[in-house]
Amino acid sequence: MTPGPEDVLSCPRCSGLLRRWTVASGNMMGAVAWSDGRIVAPMSREPSYAVKCPHCGETFLRAQAACIGQLSPFWTEGRRSDQRITLTSCPEASRVEAMRLIRAHFPYSLAEAKSAVERLPLILADAVSYWDAMAIQEDLRKAGAVVDCVAIESLPAEELPPEEWRAAPYAVEPTELELIALAGRVESTADERVVRLLAWREGNDPFRSTEVDWVPYSSRGVARESLEKLVTLLSRNPSERMLEAEAMRQLGRFSDCIELISALDGTESPGSSTIRELAERRDDRLSVLFVAA
Repeated sequence: MTPGPEDVLSCPRCSGLLRRWTVASGNMMGAVAWSDGRIVAPMSREPSYAVKCPHCGETFLRAQAACIGQLSPFWTEGRRSDQRITLTSCPEASRVEAMRLIRAHFPYSLAEAKSAVERLPLILADAVSYWDAMAIQEDLRKAGAVVDCVAIESLPAEELPPEEWRAAPYAVEPTELELIALAGRVESTADERVVRLLAWREGNDPFRSTEVDWVPYSSRGVARESLEKLVTLLSRNPSERMLEAEAMRQLGRFSDCIELISALDGTESPGSSTIRELAERRDDRLSVLFVAA
């Protein structure tokens, strides 16, 4: 995972400054997909839709906060340059994956990508931005290839950011109950749906460990009420119908879950058979659907 620039936000309540990380690039190697839709990936992170102010404690949507600037990672401060990307080495065992990545990043045909990994060294592109070049280099490195990135044009150095930006604390991740409270305050049903979905997953996070016993939603009070509301908010497209069915299963509404999955008319999404089998066994526990290689 390659960190991106940090957003510097202004809290909509107290105007205090806070930082929020971003990701320049990542991958899904070793990612675990859970039945509630959360994907836990060691080499990637989901951007925060809602954050908590470390100054006043207000929880708010990221879109509600003004972004007053960005902080580049400390190792790039004051540097700007366009990069020439050269593929210098690609072992035979890495060529198929390297070809796939080259085609993902550049407008290469299959024949051109094959030629690229066989005619080394080869310039893949000129005048690529620094951040894009670093992300491409990292992706190809993980595939086993060697890529050199060389600055080809010096540009005016960036001015260093104000000291108070660097001194600002990081945004805090809201708890399940804080997200549920926020869901009751947002103005649009679209935002409410996303925040209740985040609250559901946040509440399930402790149970992703095998060392923690599952607590049924019948014993979770406010969390159960929020999940019931989420069921009514989920739209009817296939991907969200599976989330709706899974929410019903975790609520103990096994018959409703099975009926909803059956109504997909053969367009089952990944994991639907697992969710159906769990519902048929009247098992409401959070479950792993698959682990990426």
